[in-house]
Amino acid sequence: MGASGLVEAIGKAHQRLKAEGREFPEVDIREIFQEVLQSLWEKGRIPRRPDRELCELVALEYECRINPTWPMPEVVETLRSLKERKLALGIVSNAQFFTPLLFPALLEDPLETLGFDPELCVWSYIYLEAKPSGKLFEVAAANLGRRKIPAGQVLYVGNDRINDIWPADRTGFKTALFAGDRRSFRPREEDPRSAGATEDVLLTSLRQLTEILALG
Repeated sequence: MGASGLVEAIGKAHQRLKAEGREFPEVDIREIFQEVLQSLWEKGRIPRRPDRELCELVALEYECRINPTWPMPEVVETLRSLKERKLALGIVSNAQFFTPLLFPALLEDPLETLGFDPELCVWSYIYLEAKPSGKLFEVAAANLGRRKIPAGQVLYVGNDRINDIWPADRTGFKTALFAGDRRSFRPREEDPRSAGATEDVLLTSLRQLTEILALG
């Protein structure tokens, strides 16, 4: 399977979703692989007609090959500390179906065991909207509101000033920009939106997060 066919299928899906009114479209990668693999099967280039299981297996292997990930230093200790304080933990992420699988694979525990509340986790592929779409943060704010947690009492941590800090701030969250990893840090100073996306705190290590919250 050539990468060009996959990119083309994603591009067409983005165009369709934009036509439906989504400013920052996201795809469910399983549907993209279903389309691409179906075409290959019809051409006789793969022996098995694609089903859901095959699409998920191929998508997962492809992602592992082109986008390997590794946990940030101090992440386990930080999460353990936050869990012990009984803080409500959630995630807003540009994600796919396999994203939650990264936690047991890399941290040896599923999201719930690490302290995350599944109802406070907002994955882009479910809503077909990607960050910096405000919709994902509005969903998170609404879910938190049902727990009687107002937006102003939420600290959102992200590594990208436009994808994370800008929409989180507009939603009313407090914000922390994580600059502790050179490869993933995205200050986005060249983007004019960054002028209106000033984080409340800059983190150079995850350990600082527990220190800041203790002061709060």
